[in-house]
Amino acid sequence: MAIEYRQFESEFGYKSPGFTVDNAGNVVVTSLQYVGGGASSTSGDYSATEVSGNFRLASDDFTVAATDNPSIEFTRGTSYSFTLTLSSITFNLINTDGTTLYNVGIAHTATDDTITTGATAQGKTTGKLVISVPADAPATLYYGDADGTPKGTITVVDPIVTGTGSFSDLVVTGSTAIQSLAVNATTDSTGIGIGSLVVAGGASVAKDMFVGGTITATGINANGLGVAEFKAGTNIVLDAGNKIEVIIGSTQIGIVGPAGSTVPVTATTINGTTIGATTPSTAAFTTATVTSSPTVNNDISNKKYVDSTATSLAIALGI
Repeated sequence: MAIEYRQFESEFGYKSPGFTVDNAGNVVVTSLQYVGGGASSTSGDYSATEVSGNFRLASDDFTVAATDNPSIEFTRGTSYSFTLTLSSITFNLINTDGTTLYNVGIAHTATDDTITTGATAQGKTTGKLVISVPADAPATLYYGDADGTPKGTITVVDPIVTGTGSFSDLVVTGSTAIQSLAVNATTDSTGIGIGSLVVAGGASVAKDMFVGGTITATGINANGLGVAEFKAGTNIVLDAGNKIEVIIGSTQIGIVGPAGSTVPVTATTINGTTIGATTPSTAAFTTATVTSSPTVNNDISNKKYVDSTATSLAIALGI
């Protein structure tokens, strides 16, 4: 039986770890990298030729100075390809120190379609080299010969977010770095924050959220299951402009304000002595003063009243 070669087809879509195609033709991939010999799907293409032992770059997508070893610019999160036609020098991606090789995110396809990546993709004179610039790439890289001479400078910048586009649903999975979105800590006349990233419809965080600065909000609700905890590695300061209300189960228990506190203190102790609904059987004091005279048998005695009464009785009885 003859083997019939046909491209992959599916009426209901296809799904695998890191790659999904639904029945509407939408493709979701973890990453996309061009390493083949056909049409480029990268964000920019260069041709690298050699002129008098130096690099000469040309591009249909970018303006490149018609000089030896011109400076170029990379954007983080973007891929670039270089079609190599060199003879006495080799093409290498060099680290910010200008000497060691930078092997992250590079792949080379030889003229015989052999693919190498990382360090083994360095030092080529022909074929196509694809560089996928990672989000944590240093601000300066170089391209050059293996010994660093000659070499040209690569300035690495963050992507620029422009326009007023919107997402109905934006799902971020895995480890993703967004380096160009800076949210300014300012507000407009209505108290709404002003910044490069504004979430008009609200945002949900399924797990922990770590904030290096200050959170400014009209309210914070801890409505999860269990016990809501507020922990601090240092002091916790409750600073209110007017008062602090203590509310439990929609019932106001009391208010702490400039004049004092109306929060009741019941069924507790002061230095171990019970106060509130329970009457203590004994009490011990270092000093105590009773200002009113006793009127019933179980009143606390007033010493001055007792002394004057005793003196009167002693005179009357001749004691």
